[in-house]
Amino acid sequence: MTFHAIFGTANQSLDELTANAMEVYKRVMTRLERGPNNIRSLYVKTTMGPSVKVEVAA
Repeated sequence: MTFHAIFGTANQSLDELTANAMEVYKRVMTRLERGPNNIRSLYVKTTMGPSVKVEVAA
């Protein structure tokens, strides 16, 4: 399964984007039966930019 979410805009600061992304991540984790063990990979990207893999610590 693949999950896509928008968590910010280009005019937001890095701190705002980070806080938004972490909130989305936390909420998704609470909905998954095995929490972070359900996540194989996580990527972040802009609308037209390349994706960047994010290392997730268990």
